[in-house]
Amino acid sequence: MRGRGCARRPRVGAAFGAMLAVAMGAIPAAGPARADHEGTEVEGMGEVVYHAGDLEAFGPGPDVITLGVGAFDGAKTDPISAEFRAEFRSGRKLTLLGPLAGVLATTDGGVSGYGGLYMDLEIGRVAITPAGGAGAYRKGSGKDLGGTFQFHLGLDVAYRFDGGSRLGLKVAHISNAFLHDSNPGEESFLLTYSLPVGRIF
Repeated sequence: MRGRGCARRPRVGAAFGAMLAVAMGAIPAAGPARADHEGTEVEGMGEVVYHAGDLEAFGPGPDVITLGVGAFDGAKTDPISAEFRAEFRSGRKLTLLGPLAGVLATTDGGVSGYGGLYMDLEIGRVAITPAGGAGAYRKGSGKDLGGTFQFHLGLDVAYRFDGGSRLGLKVAHISNAFLHDSNPGEESFLLTYSLPVGRIF
């Protein structure tokens, strides 16, 4: 049966989806104002493709490796397990969208591998990276998310230093959209460090 916890999670997932939609939906509207910034190279981010006011969106750039540590299922009140995450974002993009691959592990033995798409935005020195994808999850002795196949949503907000490295925060959500019998979902809250590494592939 779907209890109260299960009913709450889809709303959280919808909120994450709405954040991604707002971030991505803002880009086409930037088209008419982009001419004076188009083609500008920003260290560690790549080439400006669109801009609207202070908001810039980036096309192809360097590959980026992001490492994160924080709380897995951090929205619950029970003891929270620690999460460690590594993510590779390819700088090869189709206009604005690039592929990513990631893996996470928790101190309860949970493991997930996933892939998806991301976008790089920036306002001043603040880099904003919405992402979405899907992958597989094994619970170990930790939280049961209803099954193996899971969707992943994430939003990174980070400060970009000279040289292109970034220090920031990541909010991530995993759920199965009721493809399995139960869909408790979970939210992760992570401190992240990102480093541009040129082009590996």
